[in-house]
Amino acid sequence: MVVFMKLFFLAVRQVSKPIATRAKMVAHDSERFRSAMATVGRTLNRFSIQLDRRASGKDALAHIIPLSEKVAVERGADFVSELTIYTIAGATVIYEYRLGERQKKEKEAEAVQKEAERRAEMQRNEERQWNEFRNLDKQNFELNRRITTLEEQLWALRKQQQAQEEVNACKKAKSSSWLFR
Repeated sequence: MVVFMKLFFLAVRQVSKPIATRAKMVAHDSERFRSAMATVGRTLNRFSIQLDRRASGKDALAHIIPLSEKVAVERGADFVSELTIYTIAGATVIYEYRLGERQKKEKEAEAVQKEAERRAEMQRNEERQWNEFRNLDKQNFELNRRITTLEEQLWALRKQQQAQEEVNACKKAKSSSWLFR
């Protein structure tokens, strides 16, 4: 997907060159556009002269001789042509950047969602384990109660058996003592 997007944006940049050439041709052919390009060309000429003078450490000129219309239109049309190319290139770069940021945010949101799901699963697992522990605790209580009951019954049986043995021993002693009397 990413490769196709890159190729698409490359194609858009390549298409911007013929669009810029067409804009340049319209600037030469259209009277209205021609006058606007002449104004743009003269303004660019003034700025470039003033910038060159300032960059070389000289004072700015108060008056600059305007360019001829033909040269001014040519300069303005070149500017519009280059501006078109750079605007399209800049727009595609900005779009690619925003697309990348959106994809990055989606991945982060997905990671946050997965982390939330993992934590929820851990919480459910912990609750299940606590419930099992509580059930085991209840079962242990029940088992302890049964063991205690069985021990009590065993103790009672032993007591009863011991009492029976004592009675038998007494009977035996009485019966054997009657013979010897």
